[in-house]
Amino acid sequence: MDIKVKIGYGGVLGAYKPKSGRNKIFDYLWTYQVDNIDASTRSAYFLFQAISNLSKRGELTSGDLMINLWGKIDSYYLKLAESLGIQHYVKIEGFCSKEESYKRLQQCDLAFLPLESSFNGQKPLFIPGKLYEYLKFGKPILAMTEESDCKNILVSSGLGLCVAPKEIEGIERIIKELVADKSRVLKKYLPNKDYITNFAFENKTKELAKVFDDLI
Repeated sequence: MDIKVKIGYGGVLGAYKPKSGRNKIFDYLWTYQVDNIDASTRSAYFLFQAISNLSKRGELTSGDLMINLWGKIDSYYLKLAESLGIQHYVKIEGFCSKEESYKRLQQCDLAFLPLESSFNGQKPLFIPGKLYEYLKFGKPILAMTEESDCKNILVSSGLGLCVAPKEIEGIERIIKELVADKSRVLKKYLPNKDYITNFAFENKTKELAKVFDDLI
């Protein structure tokens, strides 16, 4: 069966665990705590909720959409998909090689990028390496993000379909538009190649070298 819209994510994706006050994420790697930063929105929870709503209203049917997640994906998402009745819209797989991961992303229409947000208006400071990784593919990026440096980069790159993580209706609207006329929507999100080139590893290395040269 041909799928109208394919959205992919490869990497680490933890379970949705809403908290208040201070947040701690990545316990298995390091401790990362920031006042007023909501790390729980780095999750597919809100995307799944939007898909469930559309499906229940008959605005999304089998063959319209596939969310492909692979890597260290918390088992929570399999259970969530089943509980929402959207398991036929979701495919979850384990780790694969970097080459295979790149191949899978190339086969998707959009890359999925959930980002942390804030509790009290503080802009998140964390910019994940995955953002830069996605940019080099030149594919549109469905980004769950509030106002932040990440959003600024995504918009300037020309590739960012940005919506606040908890704006379920906004996520629903994007999915409906993609399913109705994917080509028309994606034509709006073409890569700004000159801007994206600025983030290439070799260019950033040159910038860092210049900083040290200037200091010396």
